[in-house]
Amino acid sequence: MPKSTIGDFDTVAANNSDIGGINIAEGCAAAGINNALRELMAQIKSAFASAANLLAASSSWLFVSPKSLFDACAFFTLTDAATVSIDQNSGVNFTVTLAGNRAIANMTNKKPGSSGFIRIKQDATGGRTATWGTDYRFPAALGSPPTLSAAANAVDLFSYIIFDSSTVYVTGVKALA
Repeated sequence: MPKSTIGDFDTVAANNSDIGGINIAEGCAAAGINNALRELMAQIKSAFASAANLLAASSSWLFVSPKSLFDACAFFTLTDAATVSIDQNSGVNFTVTLAGNRAIANMTNKKPGSSGFIRIKQDATGGRTATWGTDYRFPAALGSPPTLSAAANAVDLFSYIIFDSSTVYVTGVKALA
């Protein structure tokens, strides 16, 4: 397959044997350029951030592709447990279906200034409740903390923004489904 765009390049230098269909494999006419061009292609390819790189905020110099950005923003399914843990290295948007009364733990690996959504769905039984960690701040109009919609399969959607390491401002829309 021709390496027609930077996105086609491979991080394994030996796999880069052409540029736009032009042969740069061993034995090509300009043999002296082979390794240099393949190395360049590998470096360019490795400069694109993955969704994991974006979520971990592990580098300040990687290129961001639309795919890696959207992959990082996909809803991450949280594990339903007595305490629901939210790790911002796993995502920025989260979803969980509650099968019992739960505690929503303070987020870990918070990135101040980041924002996202937390979707909470009732199971087929409904009536589940949630308590929230001490970092979460809710507007009085929503309830502090808010009472979840109780109907079976009800969906509440909370938006959040992380202000600092111990403050997460949250608002929401209840009873979406």
